[in-house]
Amino acid sequence: MEMMEEVYKYNEYKILDVSWSQFSESTTDQTRTIFRGRKASSGFQRMVKSQEKLIAIIHYAHHWSFTVIDPRERKLQTYDSMTKGGHKKANEKLQNSIEEILGEEQQNRWRIELVKVPQQSDRVSCGYRMIYNLDRICSGKDIEPIENEDFAFEGYMLEIVTMLKKKQQGRVNRKKAAEENIKRKEGKRKKRKDNLEEESGGKEIEQELRKREEEMDKRIAEETKKRKEREEKEEEDKRTKKLKTTTTKRTREQQEQEYPEEKQEEGKLRSGKNKEK
Repeated sequence: MEMMEEVYKYNEYKILDVSWSQFSESTTDQTRTIFRGRKASSGFQRMVKSQEKLIAIIHYAHHWSFTVIDPRERKLQTYDSMTKGGHKKANEKLQNSIEEILGEEQQNRWRIELVKVPQQSDRVSCGYRMIYNLDRICSGKDIEPIENEDFAFEGYMLEIVTMLKKKQQGRVNRKKAAEENIKRKEGKRKKRKDNLEEESGGKEIEQELRKREEEMDKRIAEETKKRKEREEKEEEDKRTKKLKTTTTKRTREQQEQEYPEEKQEEGKLRSGKNKEK
């Protein structure tokens, strides 16, 4: 028969789907289950050689249990709520299968360790106990009897429902935390973007102010130059006027010196006119 090689990761463990470990005592078994040694599924053989911790869920004779396969410690830890008439043969065959896969060096080097778990007194609670115990082991918790052990079927069912609710709430919380984390990151990115835009806007304003200052300095320089030119022109005009006045005065004085008689005659004429008046 062909198997669906389903594997589930739970913390440090890889859990093999029950289709890997349907045990059979038949001598004509042609399946590729984990009990078949080198005829087992190639996927199982690779995992055993990879030194990873595996959990095999065993189903046989209407009973459920699971076994932890620890290649580093070379041991099988069985968690069976019905040790009397449980899955002892299945685990012994699993041990032989693993030793065959790993070769002669591993022959008779593995051991089976029976882990004490609460034992069932009914015939129906094994599956619920197996799920409860498996979750405790994968979560790193001790396996302890539940409070309502006398009503095992209902009690373990209630424990599993509670466990599933907690896991569901855990997923909801993780999803919510992830969404909040995304929002925080988006907020930080937006803040950085706003800061960059603000800095960019500030730089533009600074550049505009610098440009205006340069234009103002240029206008001031031009006005200063024009004022200086006006002052120089005014000063030149004053010097020219003064020079003309000085020249005119000197010319009169020279004329008076060169023509004294005409000056005297002019004076007499002015005196006569004054007398007649």
